[in-house]
Amino acid sequence: MFWLFSFLIGFSSAAHADPPVMMQEQRIQKGWLGVRFQERDAFSSKNLGFDAPLIEVDLVVQDSPASHYGVEAGDVYSHIDGVRVDTKEKFIAQIQSKNAGDVATLHRVLHKGSKVDEDVRVMLGARPAERELQRNMFLGQPAKSFTYVDFDTREEINFTPEPGSVVLLDFWATWCGPCLMMMPHFRQLHEKYAEKGLKIIGITDEPEAKIRPIARRFKIPYGLGSNRSYDAFRMYSVQALPTAYLIDDKGIIQDVFIGGGHIQKLENRIVELLDK
Repeated sequence: MFWLFSFLIGFSSAAHADPPVMMQEQRIQKGWLGVRFQERDAFSSKNLGFDAPLIEVDLVVQDSPASHYGVEAGDVYSHIDGVRVDTKEKFIAQIQSKNAGDVATLHRVLHKGSKVDEDVRVMLGARPAERELQRNMFLGQPAKSFTYVDFDTREEINFTPEPGSVVLLDFWATWCGPCLMMMPHFRQLHEKYAEKGLKIIGITDEPEAKIRPIARRFKIPYGLGSNRSYDAFRMYSVQALPTAYLIDDKGIIQDVFIGGGHIQKLENRIVELLDK
């Protein structure tokens, strides 16, 4: 599976109006769609009448061109501008050959689980800043499961949000100054809201020996874990530390906080989710 984080579309079907024309001065950035995709294997593509792989949308970024023009996860496409896209390289190249504001025509062969045979006109957007992209990519998505070793019990834990709990998942490191500055605030949040259903888990990729002095220094009362394989960081596309994900009691990511600070906003969001 190939994840494309330089996302790609924004499109319309018969149920949507044609994309508007973008002003010339806005057409200077490469086209961006706003999806994550994968190649369908030859067998499943053959069931749709194609001998070579098709491109399936796996995720649509919130507030992306794709989300505004009706693209949905599970959609499958065979052509862009009449070009057969049977590999991820062709799909990427065809989109990247266009600028923001250009219109691409995609041919959709599967939508909402049913076979279709329709052209979809797409107006590409401009790729947002990395932090905005990361945030929008995860908002409204189910939290991903991963394993980590619990600092206190030394047991391997499978992280899966618990029904009824609001989870603050904090990615941090012992060498990260802003991460350490956030710890007293997280301790206060734990003390104020743990009994009301807040669960804080701090995840690092470092060994227990490095975590221990930090846990003692800041008297950490909430859970700490080590993800030495780094797969949790990859799953959550962590590119800066600290990065915290706020997950509601149904396991859905409701907010993303990148970098230090934003303490009051974080607490306000926690209170909102606990009061639901």
